[in-house]
Amino acid sequence: LIFINKQNNIQQLIDKLKKLKTSTEKKIEEIFQNIEIRDNDLKEIKKQKEIISYQLKQKNKELLDEARDIDKNIIYYDIKLQGLSDKLKSKKLSTRVRTLLQIEANRIKSVIDYYNYKKFYIEQKKLALNIKKTYQDFYYNWIAAYIEMKKGTKPIKLINSLKELIEKLQDTYSDVLQNIADTREVKISLAQKIAYNLQEIKTAKDIKTKNALINLNLHLKKQNKLIDNIIFQLIDNKNQIKDLIGQIKLISQLMNRMIGWMSSLNIWSRERILAIYQKLKFVFYYPFAKLGNITLSLASIFKIVFSFLIGLILLKLMRKKITVFLQQNTHLTFGAINSITTLGYYFSLILLVIIVVSTAGIDLSQLSILMGALGVGIGFGLQTIANNFISGLIILTDRSIKVGDIVELEDGVMGEVKDLAIRATVIRTFDGKDIIVPNSEFISTKVNTWTYSDDWRRLTIPFGVSYDADPEEVRQIAIEAARDVPITIEDKNHPILVWFEGFGDSSINFSLKVWCRINRLDMVRTGVLSDYYFSLFKKLKEAGIEIPFPQRDINIKHISNDVLKLILTKNTL
Repeated sequence: LIFINKQNNIQQLIDKLKKLKTSTEKKIEEIFQNIEIRDNDLKEIKKQKEIISYQLKQKNKELLDEARDIDKNIIYYDIKLQGLSDKLKSKKLSTRVRTLLQIEANRIKSVIDYYNYKKFYIEQKKLALNIKKTYQDFYYNWIAAYIEMKKGTKPIKLINSLKELIEKLQDTYSDVLQNIADTREVKISLAQKIAYNLQEIKTAKDIKTKNALINLNLHLKKQNKLIDNIIFQLIDNKNQIKDLIGQIKLISQLMNRMIGWMSSLNIWSRERILAIYQKLKFVFYYPFAKLGNITLSLASIFKIVFSFLIGLILLKLMRKKITVFLQQNTHLTFGAINSITTLGYYFSLILLVIIVVSTAGIDLSQLSILMGALGVGIGFGLQTIANNFISGLIILTDRSIKVGDIVELEDGVMGEVKDLAIRATVIRTFDGKDIIVPNSEFISTKVNTWTYSDDWRRLTIPFGVSYDADPEEVRQIAIEAARDVPITIEDKNHPILVWFEGFGDSSINFSLKVWCRINRLDMVRTGVLSDYYFSLFKKLKEAGIEIPFPQRDINIKHISNDVLKLILTKNTL
């Protein structure tokens, strides 16, 4: 009863709003019909239009001059970049010089990109000026047409021109929306470049390289600020176009109602639409082919494709809903949930194909020949695809590898399993690469997994100190250094250990043994061994313990008297 009462209240509110809308439209029409515009008013509007047009023309000229200057800069930096590219082709460059040249080349590329984006920004400013000019022209034209309409002239020409203007503005509006989406993608890519460059600055050891990277980062940030301005300008243009389209539509509708030919226009439109519909119907249902008892037409093909796409979308939605339900109501791991939903998805996909084919009127018994041909194809040319498909089913069933596992292949590829499908598995490396690995590799080759039974892993950090150091003191310092690293986990079953590995040529060698949880690490941002080496170096320096390096002494057994005399003479001086 409460639900029915609420429905009744909502319906009453809708009816009131409809009545209010109708009465408001009538008032707007009445006001529009009773507007008093004199010839002097039109002259004043025309004068204002000419002033604004002149101002917009001057601004447009300034933007054009700015664009020409930008073109000159682009040509200059293109020539400079070409020179650097020629230098980089040389094989005589040292690694350090090549790195500096490459950073400089990247900086020049960012400068060229900046100027190209600046040109695009100018284009958007010019578009904003054109929108303002279009508005002024529209405003003047409809006022002039309104005066003529009051004198008895029907503004049919204006109404037709307004339709064309709306279509043109809608195309421009679509282009602006696409530009907004593209520019936002550029901003995301640029943010990734800046983040990567900051990481390179942190790890750079050479001062010149670090300064060059800092300079590059400044250019990237400048470019990022320009991208923000472009996005703001695009959004402003989008809003201005949308408002202008709305005003043009409103004026066009009001004028149509005033001149009284809207009814004839509707009849004409219906006749045209009906004629187009009949032609399309003939094309869609025309039987262009016949297979046995089945007649193929565009409509039947469209029906199969549409049914399959709708079913596919529903299956994907169901898969997401089931995944969320299992995550919230069960204690299964994400990898187990992924295996269950993936198997269920592909089984449902097979059922969907059967249902769609049956709905289209195709006899399933007629598909036996096709299935036989498919079996022959698998025997001859589709062995790899079949192998990967079966391997995917095995992996999903026995769950030896799951989504979220950290794995390492025989060829050295290491990363997190991001997606486990029937044909291939996607591994996200710690460098940000997505590597698609055929499922057969996980069945036929050895795979190291860090998270099969649990995510506890012990790390070994070898290091050496001077022979003058006290091993017990070194052991205590190493334990303290390990505790300072946030990823270290220490408890009764996972203690921190320091092993005395032996005596080296220049040092006594130790290894630090620590435990951590792999699934709790941000492998992209965390340098696992690096963090421990940083901490060890700091602690050993504070304790005054020397970290040795290989040293070599030269013993001279024989030397000539002349050389000895020369050495003694120089020492005396």
